[in-house]
Amino acid sequence: MEELFMKLFIWFFILLWASPVIIVALAGAWVILCLLFGRRK
Repeated sequence: MEELFMKLFIWFFILLWASPVIIVALAGAWVILCLLFGRRK
C-alpha cells in the first residue's frame, strides 16, 4: 500500500511541477491558432 502511495505522490509532484509548462504550451498553441484563423478570415 505504501508503494502505491509513493507512486501517487511522485505523479502528483510531477504534475504539479509540469502544470505551468503545460499551461504555457496550451496558451502558446491557442495564440498561434487564433493568429492563423484570424489571418484566414
